[in-house]
Amino acid sequence: MGGRKNLQRTIFYLAILFLLVSQLEHVALILLSTIPNTTSEWDSIDEDEEETEQREDTESKIEEAVMQSTALTTSTIPTTTKDFCHCEMEIYGPEVLEGVLKSPNYPSPHCGTGKCIYKILPHPNMSLHVDIRSISLSTGSTLSFWNILNVEKKEYLIYNSASTGRYDYSYIGRFDGYTTFSSSVGVGFKAVFKMHHNEYSSRGFLIRFERNAIDNDTDKYVCPPSHVIVGPESTNVSDVKKNFEWHSGCTFALTPSTEGRENKLDEMYINITTERGVYVSVRRYDEDGVFTNGDYSDSTRGILVDATRVEVVFRAPESEEEPYNTPNITAMLMSKTCQCPEPEYVLSSEVFYIRLTSPGFPDLYCPGKKCNTLIKVPKIKGEEKKKTDLIFVETNCSLSELDLLQLKSSDSGKVLFRSQYKQEDSSRPMRAMVFEAQDMVVDYAPSNSIQTRFFEMNVTRMNVLEECVCSVYDSKVFDTSGKLTIPISSRCHLMHCHWKFSNNRYDTLISVSFKLENPYKTDLIYMYSDHMMEEYGYGELSHVRQVTSPSAISMTFSRMKWFATPNATLKISWEQIERCLCPEESFQLTEGTSLVITSPHWPQQYCSMLLCRHTFFAPKG
Repeated sequence: MGGRKNLQRTIFYLAILFLLVSQLEHVALILLSTIPNTTSEWDSIDEDEEETEQREDTESKIEEAVMQSTALTTSTIPTTTKDFCHCEMEIYGPEVLEGVLKSPNYPSPHCGTGKCIYKILPHPNMSLHVDIRSISLSTGSTLSFWNILNVEKKEYLIYNSASTGRYDYSYIGRFDGYTTFSSSVGVGFKAVFKMHHNEYSSRGFLIRFERNAIDNDTDKYVCPPSHVIVGPESTNVSDVKKNFEWHSGCTFALTPSTEGRENKLDEMYINITTERGVYVSVRRYDEDGVFTNGDYSDSTRGILVDATRVEVVFRAPESEEEPYNTPNITAMLMSKTCQCPEPEYVLSSEVFYIRLTSPGFPDLYCPGKKCNTLIKVPKIKGEEKKKTDLIFVETNCSLSELDLLQLKSSDSGKVLFRSQYKQEDSSRPMRAMVFEAQDMVVDYAPSNSIQTRFFEMNVTRMNVLEECVCSVYDSKVFDTSGKLTIPISSRCHLMHCHWKFSNNRYDTLISVSFKLENPYKTDLIYMYSDHMMEEYGYGELSHVRQVTSPSAISMTFSRMKWFATPNATLKISWEQIERCLCPEESFQLTEGTSLVITSPHWPQQYCSMLLCRHTFFAPKG
């Protein structure tokens, strides 16, 4: 009797439980019907700016909290995404020696929105190798890489590379063509995957990583330390000509030393020696970490940058299969003596003289430090009659052919002179020049080549007797042929004349002859063209001199004296002559006979800018 009652009671309770479950399923279905299908709808809807900022701010706070400890074990931390594609931030601690990074749903299509973050934290004694096994991104989706460094006990990120999805699936420029990356010891890895509308069901990516211990018994070269503390002495960043197999290269963060900060050494000079095809990039950032500019080249050079934050990356083309030689990179701190002159000067009746010098004059290299200076020359009221208002310029410099020093008119833009591509003799000053009073601009742009360089420019405003102004810059231009006789009065303590002799035929040369009667010891004549620059002093001017060039020749006569001298006379003649021919000749020498060889046009003037070759064959035996 008791058993039957227990059975009835059990059946009663089961019936009640069944009714409750039925009601709960009904309620759940009602609730689910009110939730939109986010997987299909949000793929075509972009977040507004406010929502995006809120989401990224939340992600940043989560990431910051997670990174408080560098000894995290492997973890998975959900982030906020609207499509519920399980986008996560994955953190791999130093004890994780290998693993796989995958996009959400891989190998199925990745989501249409969202951002995923992956971090492989640095191991203090191991390097990191990353291998991109598969990648297919929708148009507009990006996968970006950073290297993680520990700098002054803080996380420091160096941008490495990125891939952006495109409609053209044959596009091979992803990650600049690289599929493998290797780091130095103590460097981690961060990847950020930003997804965009996945119209063509792109699969996403699969990346494998592994840590490698240093094996001192092998000759395989790994990236040198990525964090380089730079002091006032030359500091090595990258070793020279090490055989290196990773074409994706190495990254470096260059920070000033404590000594450098204390001594206010605010600029960094980076010396790069590399080979063709091995590119070195130098990136500069301001105090807030905002990128300012960069330099990317496979040329040997020196670069001067602000030392606040500097990053250097070298790599070789992925198309080259063989190992390559690493570049030699050194860095050192300097004070900000590499500063340009003031941007503007005024030459007036009260201030009639200024002196401009190159950055760091006269001791520093200062490569790539471009400067621009405006010299204003306002008109002076009540100028003395029978005098001319002139600008007198003298420049002493030591520059290479690739360095530019240029003086031009501010109003017309006409170039008054320039040093670039001229054969400068560092032991002599550049020619002195006189111009009509006018506003002028001085441009200075040294190349990135590694060398000592400087210039010193003295600019003087003066009133000169009219009889002592025979010709200012380019005011008299002559062609074909002719003669000039210029009287030089004993009253002229300063005299400066300029002529230009042009050549309007490609098959001829322009030839200029000159002689100065009664020269003074400070007299100088400068002859220059696109192909040459020559200077003649007191001891050479009393004899006839001749200069020939295929391009126009400019001639400048300069006199500065403080004592009375007799009158002088400068005689000039010029003409166009046929170009010289210098055929290659061979001579068979015979015993007991002599041979005479002459230069082209001998005994007339010799031909400049001409190279002659002759071959001589001696008798057998």
